[in-house]
Amino acid sequence: MLFNSNERKFQHRSMFMLAAGLCLGLAGCADIAETPEYQAACHGKPLQKSDRMRAREDGYVINERYQCIDKASYSAMQEAEARWQAAHTPEAIAKSKAEDQARIAQLNQEMAQREARRKAEQEAKRALRYELHLVEINQASAAELAEVCSIDKDAAESIVQERANGGPFKDWADAVHRVTALSSAQNAVFASVCGLTVNGASLNGAPANEEAAQMIFQRGLR
Repeated sequence: MLFNSNERKFQHRSMFMLAAGLCLGLAGCADIAETPEYQAACHGKPLQKSDRMRAREDGYVINERYQCIDKASYSAMQEAEARWQAAHTPEAIAKSKAEDQARIAQLNQEMAQREARRKAEQEAKRALRYELHLVEINQASAAELAEVCSIDKDAAESIVQERANGGPFKDWADAVHRVTALSSAQNAVFASVCGLTVNGASLNGAPANEEAAQMIFQRGLR
């Protein structure tokens, strides 16, 4: 901790000066303080024990040889105090407040822009319409199969590969058994509702339906 507070340091400073005055009455104290070595190492006079304790509390380093405030430490504290004072002038406080307000305004603006873009993207997606048409699993290419709203590119390619390896699909049961992407009931129903047929037939109970296909299409855009 650099120092507890500016007020406390100001109070202690007068006490340090008093301790320095007391040191003058001690034998040899004045002589030590006048040596070049002491003056190069210390700021002020040697301190009494209680004053050294207070100096440490305020963030000063004590020179153990001379029992004084280390000169470099004193300079560092003075610089820190000067910076603190400069940062707490009315002008500096007003400038800092204005900068904070500008940053907050910038953040709010960026958040508003992101929200506006998000809403615009959602509106654009809702405006898209799924063009329902029948797609025969035994004849369509991978690209055509991928146009079925519930079938992605990987699923479409797996259908074409399985068709090439095992021959045409006999019926929906055969397709569901051989194609992993259609193996769940939901996936099979969605594919049929969105227009997929096997030998011209939709899945039993799930005929192609434009309104339902549109809902499935929108769900996939989220």
